[in-house]
Amino acid sequence: MRKLFVTIAMAALLLCLSGCTKRELEDRYFPLAVEVHKEEEGFRIEYALPNMGEETGQKKGGEEETEQEEKDTKEESATGKTIEDAAKDYASYVDKYIDSGHTKAIILGPEMLEDPETRKEMLTYFENHPTFARSISIFVYDDEGEESLVTKTASSVDSLGTYLQDLIKNNPDKKGIGKTLGDLLNFWHNNEEKVTIPQVHLKKDKPVADGEYTTQK
Repeated sequence: MRKLFVTIAMAALLLCLSGCTKRELEDRYFPLAVEVHKEEEGFRIEYALPNMGEETGQKKGGEEETEQEEKDTKEESATGKTIEDAAKDYASYVDKYIDSGHTKAIILGPEMLEDPETRKEMLTYFENHPTFARSISIFVYDDEGEESLVTKTASSVDSLGTYLQDLIKNNPDKKGIGKTLGDLLNFWHNNEEKVTIPQVHLKKDKPVADGEYTTQK
């Protein structure tokens, strides 16, 4: 009798978890890239949301979602005194939970790495949010105080995070300079002399990893 009860309880639990998982997926956005810049009064954060149907089997706005609706979602950003504040501000005006578990690339303005205190703020944020995997690729992009890489590529690149990662993975000449969040955290914690990160520029509205950015301790 006890075995039967346990079996029924486990089946009920699995059924509940299956239903909950489905609902949770429908209530989440999975950004494939996140971009962070330092501004005069704090930080600006921006997420590159993928075509959910292609990347995760999820539709962002139903089957009838228009191209303009997807473009608008990709271009949203938020600012705050800290990166945490900016991320919370962003979360407050989107209709779904931002799940960074699928993020493939982190894009940083060079100012995020130049100043030790700013660098510490940035690395502490990502380290304290374990949904950002240590294997996420890191890139530097200088927006020169204008539009972010996420915004500038919203209509030319479908999945920015995947696109950036492939720039390094599929180019034998670039594999040696590819860096991850884990590499950047090791540089910080181990007090290493320097770390070199791929720097991205735009050519014909698409990013190319044709530069390198070196930051020192």
